[in-house]
Amino acid sequence: MAYIIRRSLISALVAFAAAFASLAYTPDADAANVIKRPGQHAQYDFELEPHGIWSWAWPGHGPGLGVRANIPLFHNGPISTINNNMAIGFGLDVAWWTHGSRTRRLGDRCWDDWGRDRCSGTTLWVPVVLQWNFYLTEIISVFGEPGAAMRYASWDYGSTFHPFVPVFAGGARFQFGDRVGLTVRLGYPYSSVGANILF
Repeated sequence: MAYIIRRSLISALVAFAAAFASLAYTPDADAANVIKRPGQHAQYDFELEPHGIWSWAWPGHGPGLGVRANIPLFHNGPISTINNNMAIGFGLDVAWWTHGSRTRRLGDRCWDDWGRDRCSGTTLWVPVVLQWNFYLTEIISVFGEPGAAMRYASWDYGSTFHPFVPVFAGGARFQFGDRVGLTVRLGYPYSSVGANILF
């Protein structure tokens, strides 16, 4: 698990570095200075983010689907001198996974050597995060997300529930229009790619 967390942190840092590096290639000098213009970003009361995920946390790795709803706490802030805001995010994500190794143990009861070739399951995540956005250009913003999630996992031979699992991610938002864009998130327990719709 420590390896997965380290890999997730490195991926998040790479995403931030790529977003900042993209500023050097922005042809419009004014666009590169949006970070210095407090409050100069799309006004919204609610952000809806349907997305696809890749979960790499216990008890199994696999694809999934989810949705995030973000509600801004500040239009601009908490730093008043730059273009930033904070939102609280609520999510629901489900991931499906399968393992074929006959020697691998998944959870307390799922052993592949019980005469079956595969062990498969489903994990449900319910995250609550604090999203801090930094608006770099008129198109690109980056964010960090610390938080926690409830996790329910079920598989062929059992299930488990954890009321508190740490969640952290870094990502970038590419706003292609006033109200629609693309959000990329790298973190733990999963990464995601999806649309963002501002209301």
